[in-house]
Amino acid sequence: MRIKLIILPLLFFSVSLCASAQDDSADNSQQKPKKENAKKALKELQKQYEQLQKEHLLLEEAYKTLQAEDSTIQADIRAQEEARRQQESYYQQCRQNLYQEYTEYLDVPFSTISLQKISNIKDFAERYAEMDSNAPTLLARANACLKHKQDYDDMITLLSKPYNATDIKKNRDKLLILRIMVDENRWDELAMSKSQWQETDSIDVFYARYQPGLKWLQGVMKKCEEQYRSDGLSASNRTDVVLSKDIRQDIVNDADKRQIESVSRHISPQGNIADYILLIPWLRERYNIFISESNPLKPSEKTRKAMKEVLDINTGSH
Repeated sequence: MRIKLIILPLLFFSVSLCASAQDDSADNSQQKPKKENAKKALKELQKQYEQLQKEHLLLEEAYKTLQAEDSTIQADIRAQEEARRQQESYYQQCRQNLYQEYTEYLDVPFSTISLQKISNIKDFAERYAEMDSNAPTLLARANACLKHKQDYDDMITLLSKPYNATDIKKNRDKLLILRIMVDENRWDELAMSKSQWQETDSIDVFYARYQPGLKWLQGVMKKCEEQYRSDGLSASNRTDVVLSKDIRQDIVNDADKRQIESVSRHISPQGNIADYILLIPWLRERYNIFISESNPLKPSEKTRKAMKEVLDINTGSH
């Protein structure tokens, strides 16, 4: 009985050992695939790591290249900014030089400047009026100069036309208003340089001499016409009779000169006929035709036309 009691536990232990051995064998068979999977995963990770390292190296090289390119670009940008600053400085200096040049131009006598150039200066000032403090001043000066230049040209044009008492009086009245401004030292309101005013004021001298010069020339032409007729009748048998220019010069330089020298507005101390005829374009042109006639006994059509233009004018009152 006692032996049975001892054998039973041994049998149970043996069964337990077998069962345990079977369990260990099963566990080992399950752990083996896990280890292989782990190794495989590790190899895959190692491969990915190596690939990432390669890509990292490539990125580092690309980064270095970009850094070098960026340095070059930044250097170019700095060079361009410096060039732009220099250009801006040069541009501003050129603009200031233009302001000075244009301002000086707008002060020279009207006879030496052009309406087109004044208009160009006006356009320049308008273009920079909102960005440059000097532009509005230049623009105002250009506008004033443009108006005065137009008035000056219109006044001068009358001297190249047949005498017109009404138009000349109208312009002389304008000049009188300007002269009052000068006398009162209102130069800012006048908006002219002194040289421009002196030139404008001199037009009044021409206006004052136009009528007496015209009257004098009419008188000389009438006397010469009488001389032509007298010499022509007395020399009707001759075809080569030419009225001596000395005769006409005597008429011009002697008695009739004294008549014109005695006009109330005696401006020229010399009283030379050139002051009254040669300074008036319309009179000068016809006087030169008249005095240059080669055969006064048979005046050319050109001479006859010039004489008629002069003699047909009604000088009116002055």
